Amino acid sequence: MKTFHQDELKIRRFDYTLQAAVEQEANPNGMFSSIADGFNLDKHIFVVDMDDPFFDRIISTVTMGQDLAALGIASVAVNMEYPASRANRDADHIDGFLFRPGETDSRSFTTFVNERNDRDYRYKMTITFDPATEWRGKDSQIVTDWITSADNQLPLAPMDAIERLDVEIGLSNLTNDLISQVEVDVEYNNPDTGFSDKRTYVLAPGGAPQFWRLRLADNAPLEYKYRTRFFFTETNLQIETPFESSGKPAIMINPPFLGRQRMMVNPMLLDASNLLQAIVDIEYEEPDTGYRVTYQEEFDGMEPLANRRFIIPTLLPDPLPVKFNTTIIKLDGSVITEEDQTTDSGIILLSEGEGTIQRVRLRLPTQSLGDHIAVKVDLVGSGETADETSALFTPSQLGDQMVSLVQPDGAVREYDFTITGYNDLGVSQVLSTGTSNDATFIIPMN
Repeated sequence: MKTFHQDELKIRRFDYTLQAAVEQEANPNGMFSSIADGFNLDKHIFVVDMDDPFFDRIISTVTMGQDLAALGIASVAVNMEYPASRANRDADHIDGFLFRPGETDSRSFTTFVNERNDRDYRYKMTITFDPATEWRGKDSQIVTDWITSADNQLPLAPMDAIERLDVEIGLSNLTNDLISQVEVDVEYNNPDTGFSDKRTYVLAPGGAPQFWRLRLADNAPLEYKYRTRFFFTETNLQIETPFESSGKPAIMINPPFLGRQRMMVNPMLLDASNLLQAIVDIEYEEPDTGYRVTYQEEFDGMEPLANRRFIIPTLLPDPLPVKFNTTIIKLDGSVITEEDQTTDSGIILLSEGEGTIQRVRLRLPTQSLGDHIAVKVDLVGSGETADETSALFTPSQLGDQMVSLVQPDGAVREYDFTITGYNDLGVSQVLSTGTSNDATFIIPMN
């Protein structure tokens, strides 16, 4: 029998940490009651109303309310004073801010309200203009008068302190390639301030408009004057208009043409089977004005023959006769040339022999469209390749209209007509058809 004795020695360690709020009395300098013991607290402790007028303040947020770069302003310095009315006393509070293009941060003008409870403050601006801007003015820097305000939000508007003249100068879409260049002289003069400005703008057909921009004194007159010079493409002709006054924000230049000649070149009497080429040289000239313009129309025998219509603008209100020469080249090698021809009507008839131009006057029976908003008249002449023409009557065009048809030599002077009416929805309805040879055609409306 054996006896065993065994001891097991083990060590265990425990870490325990606890954080918790504990209510304790903090009195590093002793209890308040012991400090105040023996004193009259009403004499030493005061209750303060934070809404008392003593704490009232003027707080105004100052921002720049205009695009300085677009207005050609380099900087705006703002001086502010409180109160606005001081009765020969110094200001209670003075502040100032500087704004430059691109700076959008707001500024704050803050001060306590005085004993009189004044709510108004005043400010003035020193505006410095960018010397590289397109805006022109008498002074490179101006200082505004004092401006009184009580607003909590103060958006600055420096350009409201001056007058501006911003004029757009451009060519109307009526200007054509007969004019190569237009110069516009503009002038402004204000005797009261001594400021004047003169400039010349050069415009080209199809080009972008230009802008004349001036900085003027506040409430200055906006009237200016201008004149125009036109340069023509084919000649050295220049036309200058007299000066005229205007106060409008735009100068829209229209071409100087007072009249127009409608032209039609009709090749329908040519023998298309034997035609190689037909050339028409057209010249319009006004000796008194010096205006001259030329056109050329070509017809290829390999292409279908059709009328060519265009308009010649004229400086004279009543156009002069149009000169033209024709050259017809046939496939058989023969050439037919006719020179120094003229036309008063604007119709040029190409033929290898004689042809006839028939003019027809179209007239409404009562100078009324009846229940229609428009009436169209279509006429078709005689011959295998009959000429065609048309006219449209509207409420603004009820008078007689003249049309022309080219009739082959020896053909009966008759024409077919079709009358079409249109209602207020634009729906068409054939009113009448037939044949006539009347020189004055009374339009049948039913």
